[in-house]
Amino acid sequence: MHIEPALEGVPINFEQILEKAGFHDNVPLKTTYTGIRGVDAALSGLVVAFTSGTAGWEAEVRLQQINFLFNFSSIVCIWNVEACRPVTAPFAFFYQTIGGAVIIPLYYLTYQYSYMTDGRHSSGREVSLSYARALVPATLLGYLIPTIAMYSP
Repeated sequence: MHIEPALEGVPINFEQILEKAGFHDNVPLKTTYTGIRGVDAALSGLVVAFTSGTAGWEAEVRLQQINFLFNFSSIVCIWNVEACRPVTAPFAFFYQTIGGAVIIPLYYLTYQYSYMTDGRHSSGREVSLSYARALVPATLLGYLIPTIAMYSP
């Protein structure tokens, strides 16, 4: 969840839901996931941000999330290939906390710069054949099917 949508009230009553730790109709919001206060607060914010769409409470948010998550599957495939390459873990963390619109371009700039300066670009960037063959089925089973299930009635 980014700052601007929260300021604009997307989803509706975002701050109030976090403050009272519950949704409308007395549906409680789980607020403890890891026991680390900051991590739990961030995870609770993500739950609030996505629940109104997945639960079908706001049709506009639901359609926006479905569109985004299905279109995002190609990015998931690309980042799975990139996971074979070194120095990607910090970007995955910041992608989840800051957002892809900021982190993905920074990742690719860093990636291009590091490969041009240390000579790794000339050594090849092959992905093993077994990894490449597993990529599409893994994306279907691990990302697209759960996404479809999340938005199915």
